[in-house]
Amino acid sequence: MKTRELTFGPLIASLLITSAAFAADIYTGGHGDIGVSYIDNELVFRYELGSSAIVNGSPLGTVTQFAPDEIITQAGPTAYEEITSPLTSYFPDKTHGYFFGANSSSTTPYLGFGADDPTIGGGWGPGPHGLPAINYSIAGVTYTGAALDPQILYYSLGPFGEIYTLYDHLGDATVPNIPLPVGAHSHATWGFSDPGIYDVTWSANGTHVIDGFKQTTGTFRFEILPVPEPASITLGVLGLLALTLACRRFRRQVSA
Repeated sequence: MKTRELTFGPLIASLLITSAAFAADIYTGGHGDIGVSYIDNELVFRYELGSSAIVNGSPLGTVTQFAPDEIITQAGPTAYEEITSPLTSYFPDKTHGYFFGANSSSTTPYLGFGADDPTIGGGWGPGPHGLPAINYSIAGVTYTGAALDPQILYYSLGPFGEIYTLYDHLGDATVPNIPLPVGAHSHATWGFSDPGIYDVTWSANGTHVIDGFKQTTGTFRFEILPVPEPASITLGVLGLLALTLACRRFRRQVSA
């Protein structure tokens, strides 16, 4: 704990404290989906993480479902990338951001959306594509961190590099639905402008042919770790070196 605080500074220390209060496992890589189950005639949000998903530093080993508050999706330096066109207009005054989710990776979360839980079944009304569907949309975002204007972008790229925006900007009131055919899942790119904690509340709805309109919400926590400053890294190395020398002196004294 002290090493991480020394390396990453006060912001990461506050993030660790907040994460501890959330009391959840940390998901950092491999395949996962945000989705719903249909239990007792109600939609219920959940994570479904694949057997290769990295949780608390190790592969799960088996496909596992979690409640939203049981997992923190975490990304940091391995997701840190330069912002280039056409993304520059979505992240004004930013040269770099944190991006993950569209490509399979063991070092960043490969997190998408699913409507393929076996409990859902096939008795749902059609979405805009004419297929039985569950519709997802963002209901709200709460940010904890140092940024004055944090931004979230959830998007996919078209065949000519154009942006298809699924969600743009923290607090955007005109959030489109993401309709998923029942039995399917999809992946796009999550983009975050700044380090901090983003508590994202999603809404899911659909019309069951027997039970009628169903809707639920769930809050999913994203923890974006800062990239360490060079000076902080130097301090961390010096601190570890000093600790090593102190341990050597202690061992010599004990031996004497």
